[in-house]
Amino acid sequence: MAKPAISKIKASMLEQLEKKGGTSPFFTSLVEDYCNWEKLERKLWTMLNNYPEGSDEWNKAQKNLQIVSNRKLCILSKLDFKTTNVIADDDEEL
Repeated sequence: MAKPAISKIKASMLEQLEKKGGTSPFFTSLVEDYCNWEKLERKLWTMLNNYPEGSDEWNKAQKNLQIVSNRKLCILSKLDFKTTNVIADDDEEL
């Protein structure tokens, strides 16, 4: 399954912020940061898949992927985005 477009991720995150009443510039900026990290993560995965496993380049890309993943998780934590607290539309089925 292909990852959703970054624009769709951003729209979904901004929608959740709006439903939570957290559309201040600080929080919307965190969404933008998350999307930038997501772009970088996708580039790093492409690089990683093109390097021989275990090579110096592969190891560097893997370490950078771990850093990016941790940054994204930190942003999600700051925004309090979890699967257990998603605010669904009234017309959405669970």
